[in-house]
Amino acid sequence: MSGSADGTPGAGAPGASKLGAAGVSVASNSALIVLKLVAGAVTGSVAVLTEAVHSCIDLIASVVAFLSVRKADEPADADHLYGHEKLENLAAAIEGVLILLGAGVIVSVLTQSSPYSNRSNRSRRAGSASAAPS
Repeated sequence: MSGSADGTPGAGAPGASKLGAAGVSVASNSALIVLKLVAGAVTGSVAVLTEAVHSCIDLIASVVAFLSVRKADEPADADHLYGHEKLENLAAAIEGVLILLGAGVIVSVLTQSSPYSNRSNRSRRAGSASAAPS
């Protein structure tokens, strides 16, 4: 592994391009969150604010990727004879769980607000019964 004299990865290190890409991802997601929050506050758009929340999840995934790439680039040591590269696989699994959690939240919100859900039908029936002329 190439790097500086003190052993830290340098520009020529094999993981430098991955680390740089992960860093750009963290920076760009952070900027997107700020821009979307400002746009949502200025316009009052719930859709834009929802996109800001979505970007927060993307930022978490980017930070996980950045940290895992940085750790995976470390050389083997006494506790990890073959290096730390499998940490990237763990990071991918964490990102997959984030996607599944996001999907679960979407399904939950949709089923609660669906016109076909029992909760919505009960409240609609209750509202129509009280609004009926007597």
